[in-house]
Amino acid sequence: MSQTIEDILKQLDTEAMTRAQIRDVMRQIGKDELLDAEMKRLGFWDPDAISGTEGSLKDLRAEREQLQQKLTELSKSLQGKENAEARLAKEQQERILASRKTQEDNRERREQERIARQKAWEDAQTKDILFLGETVSSGLGFSYESKPKQQQNNLPPVQTMSQLASVLNTDISTLRVFGFFRPVSKFNHYHRFGVPKKSGGLRVISAPLPRLKEVQRNILDSILSQVPIHDAAHGFVPERSVYTNALPHVGKSLVINMDLKDFFPTLSFKRVKGCFVHLGYSPKIATILSLLCTEADTVEAEMDGQKWYLAQGERYLPQGAPTSPALTNIVCRKMDYRLDGLAKSMGCTYTRYADDVTFSTDDASLKVGKLLFMARKIIENEGFVVHPKKTKIMRDGMRKEVTGVVVNEKTSVDRDTLRDFRALLHQIELDGPEGKTWGDSDDVLTAALGFASFVQMVDPSQGSALHSKVLELCKRYRPTS
Repeated sequence: MSQTIEDILKQLDTEAMTRAQIRDVMRQIGKDELLDAEMKRLGFWDPDAISGTEGSLKDLRAEREQLQQKLTELSKSLQGKENAEARLAKEQQERILASRKTQEDNRERREQERIARQKAWEDAQTKDILFLGETVSSGLGFSYESKPKQQQNNLPPVQTMSQLASVLNTDISTLRVFGFFRPVSKFNHYHRFGVPKKSGGLRVISAPLPRLKEVQRNILDSILSQVPIHDAAHGFVPERSVYTNALPHVGKSLVINMDLKDFFPTLSFKRVKGCFVHLGYSPKIATILSLLCTEADTVEAEMDGQKWYLAQGERYLPQGAPTSPALTNIVCRKMDYRLDGLAKSMGCTYTRYADDVTFSTDDASLKVGKLLFMARKIIENEGFVVHPKKTKIMRDGMRKEVTGVVVNEKTSVDRDTLRDFRALLHQIELDGPEGKTWGDSDDVLTAALGFASFVQMVDPSQGSALHSKVLELCKRYRPTS
């Protein structure tokens, strides 16, 4: 359109315009100009009258535009705020849902981890032993060993609990049951009873129950019996006895006997464990072996009808377990070497039967006091104690007795004891075995047969006749045996 604004405005007075034409004019001259023209044409105001004054139409329009712009900005700001709050609420809801899912995932993950740990623990329990009690499990975390020492001591190689169970012909569960130490327990694996001592009082015998005894017997056969011991040790050694212990001292002019006090209780759990480690086994294997071979004194208590066994003091070798004698000989190897060396240096012969230590010599110039002093020092240095009231010095003209065998000129049995035994056999022959005893046994015939065998071993000339006599009595009063 080539018309000027004036021409277009003139047309508004003379010509009716269509909507399309009005929109076209508004695009050309602007909406405000068109409104001014129409307002003037219709007589609402005279633009020339207010032109140049404060609050002119132009100023009002500029103010309106500013207000409109601010309104638009406020509207956008409000809309943005509403959108931000909506977004914030949405994000918060999403975070809550995500947190709940994370918590659920964590619970599921922890449960899976717990199940995995439980399964791993159960699997480990079938292959290993990780805990055996609060005060005795410290060595179970150490698996180092000494294979050269194991070979030197003729021991079967054992590195794991599975190997140990195999060597002992049992399973890990059994090792755990008998090795676990509880200060307070409902069960006791030993049957305890007292046996009178010759010197008075009772000797407490702790006999293991059959299943534990079988495990201990396997330890003895598979491990302990393979370890070489000192030649001076005669107690609980195959093909050795009180008789072989006495033989080296027969006919000696001086015999000295020393007794070790509290022999078995002195061999504590720690010493037994150290013994197995010294043999070449790891602290882990040594711990379970020591627990299987030791036991603490117990006191019985009853509460709410339930019997409880309360452990008292430290664990030690029980007198009555098949493993205890062999372990004493192994623990005493060093002491035997030292005492034997002392004996040889002073011209003496040395033997030991369990806690019974014997020296003998034909050297009349022997310094007995020095020998006793040096021997006591060695014994104490090795962790034992000499019984102060049981040291005997037997010279010529006295009855010399070693582990129940008289050794003056030949091995023999005490005459008074033989006389009492013959009297017992005579009484049995007259009116039977009822009401009669020999030694600590209630079975007089079995005890008599054992003593007759002992006499036959020590002094065959007297023992053969006694042994035959007892056999006759057994046939008479036990025809089915």
